[in-house]
Parts: sequence; C-alpha cells; structure tokens
Amino acid sequence: MQKKVDVVGLGCCAVDFLAIVPQYPKPDTKTQVLEFTKQGGGLVGTALVALARLGARTRFVGKVGDDELGRFIVDTFKQDRVDTSGLKLVKGCTARFAFIVVDKATGKRTIFWTQAGIPKMTASDVRRADIASARFLHVDGLEMDAQLAAASMAKECGTTVVMDAEGVWPGTKELLALCDVIIASEAFIRAYT
Repeated sequence: MQKKVDVVGLGCCAVDFLAIVPQYPKPDTKTQVLEFTKQGGGLVGTALVALARLGARTRFVGKVGDDELGRFIVDTFKQDRVDTSGLKLVKGCTARFAFIVVDKATGKRTIFWTQAGIPKMTASDVRRADIASARFLHVDGLEMDAQLAAASMAKECGTTVVMDAEGVWPGTKELLALCDVIIASEAFIRAYT
C-alpha cells in the first residue's frame, strides 16, 4: 500500500492552559501570572502539530470530547493541517485538558491534568487502513489496548512505530517490544529500569 501519510498518531491530545509565573508559589500564597496562553497539547497531539508545521503529512486517530475544548482541539488540528478524518467526537464527554504552571526563573513546569470521561479506544476502534497508509505510527501508551493493536498492525504493514514514553502502565513492556524508536522522558527511564 502506498504511504499517503507521513505520521499517524494514536494517543492523547488535550487543551493546555499555560501560565508563566515569576517563580512557583508556596502553598497558601498568591502569585502574578506574567503570561497566559491556551493551546493544543498532549503527547501525540503536540507531536503531530509540530510535524505538520515542519511540512509532514499527519493524521490523528482517537477520541475527543464533544465540548468547547474538543472543538478547540479539532480547530487547532485543522488550522495546522493535521488530518482529523480519524478523530471521533464523543457526545456528553469533556475533552482532556491541563493547567501548566511554568516557573520563569527556572523554566521548570508543573502539569495538572485531567483524564476526562472519554471512553478509551479499544483494539476494535483501530482501522488497519489508517495504520497501513502511514510511514510512522506515533503512540504514547495511554490508550494501551488500541495502541498494542495498532503497533501489531504497523509491524505487519511495514510502518515504523515510535513511542513517546512518559509513564509505565500495564502493557508498556509489550508495547515497547513492538516499537522501532522510543523517545523516553527521564521519569519514564527511572520508573521502567
């Protein structure tokens, strides 16, 4: 099959609310927000947008809450030319979102995130055509059943599997065995080894 997409991503996308503060506040104190932005986020969502901005053909496959935040995610993907044909809006659910506080003095950040009530993708949600049409499959381990199925399909189709590894969950070892490239955070390396 001809590879029509450079990267198909299956995993977390969210809305990030970022606040830059002079320094991270101590408990029971207040601090001024120097800068505030709202933007698309999530491991897979961020990677797909970055790649699309660099000229790659990208597609997101996954579920997003059908609310104001979910529509923001869809609009942001479309604005950045990420194909949303594999995105499903789930009625009655809230999209994932995170509050991120960035300490201007150190550049370090603290992320407060929501799981949201979106049902997880399952293996039956993964379409072989989406995987086979891509040169790369990008996953994050957060939709484990679906990602194990997608990674297995990718191996059969000659699609390279890339994992953005941030956490260790049941099934991580099996998913890693199917990956060709692993991008690991320091926290992941400490937790996994």
